[in-house]
Amino acid sequence: MHKILKELTLLDRFLFDQTMDCPEAHEAALQIIFGDPNLRFLTPAQTESERIRKIHSCVQKIRTSEEMGVKYMQAWEEKALERLAGKAEGLLEGKAESILELLEELGPVPEELRKKIMDERDLNTLKGWLKLAAKASSVENFCFLLDSREKI
Repeated sequence: MHKILKELTLLDRFLFDQTMDCPEAHEAALQIIFGDPNLRFLTPAQTESERIRKIHSCVQKIRTSEEMGVKYMQAWEEKALERLAGKAEGLLEGKAESILELLEELGPVPEELRKKIMDERDLNTLKGWLKLAAKASSVENFCFLLDSREKI
């Protein structure tokens, strides 16, 4: 579950990155980070400083900006799509490795066959090959079954 834009804090990367794009907030943050004798501790008086107000002002502008709301949703959706793509890639790789593990129990797997299995990007094809590998009596038998299947 993700937060809505108005719930973000500076600990959330999106809001932090957007705030640091604001020149006044960026400058104020750098002054705080690199040390200012007047800002050793965050006391109530220090939170009233001009630099903190600049950062707060930029945060508020970002939180209430419709454009930033759209940008935030796009960033969130891109991350979600990246996660899905990674999950799909892992599923393909796992199926291919399972096929190879079954075949390796039957004997040495030729490099050309290994490459063909690892390069396959269709999950249904890999599922079919996994069933063939489970039924094969040898690597050669798997290749024969695979060739017979592909000719159909």
